[in-house]
Amino acid sequence: QAFVAAVEEMNETADSYYDEASPKAQTAFDGMKDVVADDLTAEEIDALTIKVKDVTALLKIPAYDNASDDTPVDMTSVIVNNGFETGNLSGWANSGTIDGQTQNNTSFDNKQGTYYAEKWHVNGTVDINQTVAHLPAGTYDITAYVYSSATDCVLYANDGSVAVTTSGLYTVTVKLEEGADLKFGVSWSDSGDKWTCMDEFTLAYYGTASEKEETSTDIDEVESAAKAVPVAIFNAAGAQVGSLQNGVNIIKFSDGSIKKVLK
Repeated sequence: QAFVAAVEEMNETADSYYDEASPKAQTAFDGMKDVVADDLTAEEIDALTIKVKDVTALLKIPAYDNASDDTPVDMTSVIVNNGFETGNLSGWANSGTIDGQTQNNTSFDNKQGTYYAEKWHVNGTVDINQTVAHLPAGTYDITAYVYSSATDCVLYANDGSVAVTTSGLYTVTVKLEEGADLKFGVSWSDSGDKWTCMDEFTLAYYGTASEKEETSTDIDEVESAAKAVPVAIFNAAGAQVGSLQNGVNIIKFSDGSIKKVLK
């Protein structure tokens, strides 16, 4: 049953993503689309199921050969339930004393769609995260809207993190080597009744020749950078908008810095 379900998911994913997928993913799917499990042992079927799931993951990675600092490639498609519009936390690992949930109210002022994720916490470490495999080597931005009443909340990606100091849009830049996984999410351990909200995770790829610097893991630099908050968002035409739009967005921060974010 697991094998049949995996093949169905692969074919459904191909229907949605094949035309925009990387040549590597297209080749992998072409070699697997007619796969059958006849006359295989249970162990062989399990191994084949893993391969099918790997192809499914690859299909969600768009063509990226032309990615650069000026023309980043939107890879948000690899994030499962990136905006929590399923109405639950499917696709996300969720640890802590109280289960996370989604809300459709307006308590979180940076909610981007119908739902956002929230987490109440009493003590211990909380970590809401997701891990993506099969990404090409290069530089990435993971971006999300986050708010937390905890004093040590961070948005992180692998070893880089940025402190969450107010409700706003945060970005972590990370460089991946070939074959490395990308683990990202929101974490904190401040004790007491703490409330954290998050929404609209996006992933942008800048290629292997990017001059973007990784987000510092030095606490002094992180705290300093966290003081800069978004003050205005502009679309690709330069017109100011109220929230992130589909395509390239230009975000101006309170310290005068500017970042490009792909939605």
